Amino acid sequence: MIVDDVDALAQTCPLEADRLSALLDREEDAYTLVASATTTGALLAHRGVLAELRAARTGVVLHPAERGADEAIGAVLAETVEPGPPQPGRGALVVSGHARPLQVARP
Repeated sequence: MIVDDVDALAQTCPLEADRLSALLDREEDAYTLVASATTTGALLAHRGVLAELRAARTGVVLHPAERGADEAIGAVLAETVEPGPPQPGRGALVVSGHARPLQVARP
């Protein structure tokens, strides 16, 4: 399942966000969620589907130098940040709190 702007979904449609969270909690069904959110939205999430995703400490961070990005994903991202201006498609792949540099094929 793919959800764009899951942080906005939680603010504008809380019932649907709660349903999404409940759907992901069901053990009898195997769902994979790919979701996007802003760094600020992720930092402000203390419950619901976005908070659950943050707790997993696994994901892709496309702007690892952005203030709060490491806190939002629960990993140290400093080693994945290159000096100079951000390059299109560069980011960090975080798996269980361990980050490594990432280059997305197409920006």
